[in-house]
Amino acid sequence: MSLNINRCNNALFVHQQMFGANDALAASINIPEPIENISDKIEEVKERKHNKRAITVGGIVTGVMLTVMLLNPKYSSKIAQRLQKRQAELVKKVNETKNSKFVNKIYGIYLQTTQAISNGINCFNNYNPWKDIWFKNFCSKEKEFSGIKNLRIRNKVVKANNKIVKYTSKVHSGITNIFDNISKFTVKQSYKKSLKKLDKLEMFLREKSSSLTGADKVEIEAKLQEISEIKKYFDEKAVMGRVDAQKDYMVNLERDFMSKFERFKSNLTNSWVKKGDYFVKNLYYWPENILQKSRDKVEREGLDVVEKLIGDGKDKSGLYNDLVKIISPKLSAEDNKALDKIMKKADKSLRTANHNECVEYFDKKRDLILGSAPTDIVTATVSLAGAGIAIASADDKRQRLSRLVTGVIPALGGVGVSMAMAAALVSGGKGLIIGAGASLVLNRLGIIFDKYVLGNKQEYDEENAKVHNKHRHRKNNVKKEAKVNV
Repeated sequence: MSLNINRCNNALFVHQQMFGANDALAASINIPEPIENISDKIEEVKERKHNKRAITVGGIVTGVMLTVMLLNPKYSSKIAQRLQKRQAELVKKVNETKNSKFVNKIYGIYLQTTQAISNGINCFNNYNPWKDIWFKNFCSKEKEFSGIKNLRIRNKVVKANNKIVKYTSKVHSGITNIFDNISKFTVKQSYKKSLKKLDKLEMFLREKSSSLTGADKVEIEAKLQEISEIKKYFDEKAVMGRVDAQKDYMVNLERDFMSKFERFKSNLTNSWVKKGDYFVKNLYYWPENILQKSRDKVEREGLDVVEKLIGDGKDKSGLYNDLVKIISPKLSAEDNKALDKIMKKADKSLRTANHNECVEYFDKKRDLILGSAPTDIVTATVSLAGAGIAIASADDKRQRLSRLVTGVIPALGGVGVSMAMAAALVSGGKGLIIGAGASLVLNRLGIIFDKYVLGNKQEYDEENAKVHNKHRHRKNNVKKEAKVNV
């Protein structure tokens, strides 16, 4: 066979020499390609497929993560807040570097960029509650369909819609309640952990004060009794009662937000309003602003109780701090070191628990009342539509399964974990990192499944070998260039 191919190649070469390489007759001769060229083309096609798979997997994971982050105030509002803090720092830098034109210009560009990003995020954040409210009403409210003029048809449509709404409203409220219960559980567990640490601190103080007598002993017992009464504030029943009562601050939240939204929309369409200035002045997260005073009140009430026990970390001293002052001078250096460690852990744990109740849960409840949880799920699901296209465009069943286990499932898992972290009141950035980590782990497991169960190990090995060869070839080229330069 190779003899025939060589003869054909020789014939083509002679013809090109006689009539020219671009001759129509030469172009029309159907000469079989050399086996080496065919092999190269097969390898090229395989490489394109591998690249396509990598792009598909990376695109799905990145796209879904960014979509969820951008459309969820839990994540994006935190980013906006940090950017706003950064803006204040940059304004100072701009004022301080007026004498240096170049440095001043760099800081100015940086400031404008952070302002633009922050404003853009806030704009999206205010679109979110409107979207959440619209979807909640779509799922939960019965509709009149007054646009249908035929009464008989309208009645049938209304009846059918009411049946659907009975089901969708249950699903919507069910999803909301699941997220709410996860958040409540987090608050409850936070206080359980902090109470255990406080009990450990008290045990240590009681043990080390057992040898004391007189006024010190009386004062210590009186303060421990007072602490015992204050700690009732952190009992599960009391905590859950306060958490449930937070919704009372949010009774008119939906009404107030929609009123602000309609006013904003109306003013943007009025010719007498300077649209640019008006738009920028209103780029803050409205639901947060509407409830800011209520949240500050809830937070202050919680902090007042916390500070009675552990002070404010500055000038104000709490009951535990007073006990430490009495007992500390009578302890050894080793015991003081141990006491300091226990005290710091108890302090941090109690402040975290109070923050979870009064700030993190308050913010989560606000978003849930507006209907955020179901639309977060819908957003993530819709953003995975690209995954369906990627799977459908696969060449065969094995490739479809490969893309499913290495791309779609890791993306779904990562988003699911991020949402669970948000429901568990984990900070936005940390929740995204944990979600991305979960997605990466699932992707690695998917690759193992793809290799050994779906039988694609050879393709992976070939791809790795090709990458290794490219690196080796690049190194050899660098060495050759170095020798030539020498």
